[in-house]
Amino acid sequence: MSVKTAVIQTVNGALSAIAENKWAGKAWGIDISRYQETVNIAPGVIDFGIAKLGGSEAGVFLDPKFSDHVQSIYDAQAIPMAYWYVDSSWYTDKQFTVGGVTSQTNDNHPILQTIIRGLRAGNGWKAVKALFLDLETIGSGDVWNALYIEDLRNRIVDLRKTGGFPNIPMGIYSRSGFVNPAPSVRTWVENHPEIIVWTANYLGAFPGYSGPLADVRANRLPLATQNPLWFGDNAKQPKQYKRIWQYHGSFPGGQAVTCPEVLNNQGQPSWLDLNVTEYTPAEMRAEFGAVVVTPPPPPPPAEDPSDLVEIKARVTALEAWARSLPKYE
Repeated sequence: MSVKTAVIQTVNGALSAIAENKWAGKAWGIDISRYQETVNIAPGVIDFGIAKLGGSEAGVFLDPKFSDHVQSIYDAQAIPMAYWYVDSSWYTDKQFTVGGVTSQTNDNHPILQTIIRGLRAGNGWKAVKALFLDLETIGSGDVWNALYIEDLRNRIVDLRKTGGFPNIPMGIYSRSGFVNPAPSVRTWVENHPEIIVWTANYLGAFPGYSGPLADVRANRLPLATQNPLWFGDNAKQPKQYKRIWQYHGSFPGGQAVTCPEVLNNQGQPSWLDLNVTEYTPAEMRAEFGAVVVTPPPPPPPAEDPSDLVEIKARVTALEAWARSLPKYE
């Protein structure tokens, strides 16, 4: 640990003793992808979870763990959400023009159709309450990034009207250092107040932590004096949704947070991203819809052994009667 980190931690510790933590009591959750192989969270530990749906950073693909992760979040009686990783270089690698992107029909749009396929559950939709576009890769540049998210947003808005897409809000995941220097993306986010902002702003001075998720929640919240660097603010068009802050991330060189409930594909505790919102849990359930897990139906009542004896006796008698009947050639 560097001297600077040690000093920051000491100061934060002193401040936390005298300042009320405004993040305590707020809705709290994690985000997960295929790198988290096994997720087994008890009800009530998290308020929401955001599972990776897929992306276009390695071709257009669905995350193989998405369905399992949505089920795990739902079983934890938390609000399931999804994110799609945006890489606009997929379009230019395929030699699309701007007009070629916008002129695709919805039925032939490979990214849109992959997202729809991932959100489908039989003849309905998975219990996903919001969809975020994860924008953290330069791809083919600012203009192409803005085109990618605007094209998807327009198509989804139109499809909602006919039931061709679930009626859930959309959001953007990014960080201020990525969005603010990108004029096309920044303007787009600022001019869409219906877009939920999910911002990454890691607190590097926090130490690593390992323990059950309930302990992580209790001991890894940001302090009252710590606030994120938001993006997408527009005084003329206030946001319609409160914001989500990813305050701790799993990245090379970072200080890991792990728990026994979330394991990687080696069966070891996986690094976690931690998120807190401006919502209280009750406000978040009211906004996005409470998750109620229906208990399985009770097992059928055991048959009375005396009934079985009587039934078997009747069957035996019928069989004997049938054997006594004359046979016709």
